[in-house]
Amino acid sequence: MRFYRAIVATALVAFAFTAHPSAQAPAARNVVAGELLVKFRPGVNDDAKTNTHRAAGGTRLNEIARTGLQRVRVTAGNETAAVARYRNNPNVLYAERNYVRSIPAPASHTPGTELLPGDHYFKEQWALHNTGQLFYCFAWIDGDLCFYQGTNDADIDAPEAWAMSTGTPVKVAVIDSGIDYTHPDLAANYIGGYDFVSGDSDPMDDHGHGTHVSGTIAAAINNPTGDPAAEEGVAGVAPNARILAYKVCGADGSCSDFAIAQAIAQAIADGAKVINMSLGGPEYSQAMYDAVQDAWNAGLVIVAGAGNDGTTAEFYPAAFPNVISVAAFDEDHRRASFSNYGSWVDISAPGNVIMSSYPMVACGGAGVPGDTGCYTWLSGTSMATPHVSGAAALVWSRSDVTTNSQVVDILLGSADRQGVDSVRLDSWTIHGGLNLHNAMSYGFSNLPPVADAGPDRTIVDSGGDGQELVTLDAGASSDSDGTIASYEWREGETVVGLVATAEVWLSVGTHTLTLTVTDDDGATATDSVVITVNPPPNVPPVANAGADRIVTDTNGDGFEMITLNGTASSDSDGTIVAYEWFVGNVVIATGATPTVSFAVGTRTLVLHVTDDDGSAATDSVVVTVNSAPNVAPSASAGPDQILTDTNGDGSEMVTLNGSASSDSDGAIVSYEWREGSNVVAAGATPSVSLSVGPHTLTLRVTDDDGATATDTVLVTVNAAPPPASVHVADLDGASAGNKSGWTARVTVTVHDASHQAVVGATVTGSWSGGAPVACMTGANGACVLGSSEMRKRIGTATFAVSGVILSGHSYTSGQNHDPDGDSNGTSITVVKP
Repeated sequence: MRFYRAIVATALVAFAFTAHPSAQAPAARNVVAGELLVKFRPGVNDDAKTNTHRAAGGTRLNEIARTGLQRVRVTAGNETAAVARYRNNPNVLYAERNYVRSIPAPASHTPGTELLPGDHYFKEQWALHNTGQLFYCFAWIDGDLCFYQGTNDADIDAPEAWAMSTGTPVKVAVIDSGIDYTHPDLAANYIGGYDFVSGDSDPMDDHGHGTHVSGTIAAAINNPTGDPAAEEGVAGVAPNARILAYKVCGADGSCSDFAIAQAIAQAIADGAKVINMSLGGPEYSQAMYDAVQDAWNAGLVIVAGAGNDGTTAEFYPAAFPNVISVAAFDEDHRRASFSNYGSWVDISAPGNVIMSSYPMVACGGAGVPGDTGCYTWLSGTSMATPHVSGAAALVWSRSDVTTNSQVVDILLGSADRQGVDSVRLDSWTIHGGLNLHNAMSYGFSNLPPVADAGPDRTIVDSGGDGQELVTLDAGASSDSDGTIASYEWREGETVVGLVATAEVWLSVGTHTLTLTVTDDDGATATDSVVITVNPPPNVPPVANAGADRIVTDTNGDGFEMITLNGTASSDSDGTIVAYEWFVGNVVIATGATPTVSFAVGTRTLVLHVTDDDGSAATDSVVVTVNSAPNVAPSASAGPDQILTDTNGDGSEMVTLNGSASSDSDGAIVSYEWREGSNVVAAGATPSVSLSVGPHTLTLRVTDDDGATATDTVLVTVNAAPPPASVHVADLDGASAGNKSGWTARVTVTVHDASHQAVVGATVTGSWSGGAPVACMTGANGACVLGSSEMRKRIGTATFAVSGVILSGHSYTSGQNHDPDGDSNGTSITVVKP
């Protein structure tokens, strides 16, 4: 088989919405980076447009001549600011981002005369003719393996409609990813197009979506292929329609609003009667709105998919007025789970597992007769939409249909409201499900009349009295199978005329008048006309921005609040409705007397006033804000300080403190400390070394306007106190003997200057003729030093104190004493026992 197999179709889920469609909006940010769409107000000349682009930082890339919509390049990343700049310019009607949308995922017949095409895959097209058949089938071991089964009559009754007519060569514009115009089921009905992505006349489909949509609309019937010949492929809803293919979407499925707007304008120029847009996004676009309304006003029927998010969220362009918005039902006449729905969706059509044509490059191998093309199944409101577009083309072929509003009325009025499921089709859309047979047979018992209220008009209040006599004209209304029996003109609920040509007084302003015509069978039709009565030519206003202003920054914060005054502006024949104050191209305030904060300096403001007729005038005023007089700073050198030379080296580090210095209207930028004429330090809290003695230091501070102030501080560095002293307070000697010799010992007592016992002092000394010895004083301030053993012939031994060591103290030998008088406190002689 030559179909593009399901595994491939499923891979396209994010783009074409196969069996499990995803949301239609792109996952990434849905705008073209560095691009805007800009439309100028009517009457703006080329120089003004050029100046506007220059001021807003934009460059015109191209323009749709029919509508004046321009595609503009700006700096990427600066788009939001650029939009604001354009919108603030009075010459601009609107400016917006160039959004990216995605391509998502009835005369009666005689019973028994249904036209059942012999096309190879027609049995797969449950949407056209649902008998409860199996579909989505593949060749398997013992026959076809099928994954779906339909429900009888859950379709659009295409064979019943084709029994009446297979249509005429109505032009249908497919705005999509292009078309494979070499496809054997499409080649006969393709009549040209354009590639708005690449900018050439070759709309070859590099994605597949557009080819699939085109096949649903206008795949040929009675087109045998192969040998022996067999009917090829699938059947389109309107098999005699002609396809104009406009490629606006790239291979990745993204489609810019500007390309879509270009395609819509081209469809109008090429004489299309129907536009199919199986694409969209959640963003409202004024440019897209304008393009769609232009097509409607040119007489085209516009059909668009409602989206595949499974919600009631609006989706554009489907949600615009004058667009048939299409949801999807499945093979059981139930809402497809992916389909959007709700009170804004007009109609539903088959959208689940739809078989149609696909680009030839996607299929390999030689085909068999009737199966020489490439085909696959896809799902989505993208697939439902071309069923309605094909139906619109078929309805256009009715001889009694002459306007797009008739086509829309027939399609929606003939919709199947109930369906074959217990849940009504009109419970989740406004009108229900598409029924092609009903549409082709709709109104044959009596064709409704056509109401024509005439073209919209704009007139001037010629007498200047606030009103004008207007003749309403319904003469172009008609009834193809009878006569119009009555005419009724209303404005709102008020009847203003009951004849075809009624004269009414209308006040200055815009009036929408609705004409209702009734034919001789009681059928009615309506049409509206908008009549605008303008006042006499407007006298433009006079702008007065007031006298130039010079003020002073009163609180020294760099700004000053100023009330601007445009109240002397005037309008001799109306009122001023808007005041805008500009600095350059930026609006900084609105209103007659706004209060604005201005920085110190001089700037020129332009007041732009607009009257109630839209005329404008400008005036300028120069506003100067002078700086406040500088207030000198206050110096604080801190309190006087008295310190001690802690380590006795004759100097001490001192931290000066000027941090309490201040400047009420600015900031202190420098601190300088001097002693006499010498600079000793800089900074608010420097550390300096000062010698023992008094020092008078002067702090000089300077503020950011160059003003200075001084203060002094007296810093006194006292000499270090002498260390505490210790001395020997008593020496007591003793001796002991034995047969061979004797030893001496001495008890040394150490006191401090207060004559208190000193603990932990180390006493050093030596015995006569002996080595040095030492001991440490205990709790009573005393310790004992003994001699080595001496011979008995030695009669005395002398001990001499050489030093006393105690941390933080000095040894004062001159204070040594002995209260017993047996030593001089420094040495003692001990006698042999």
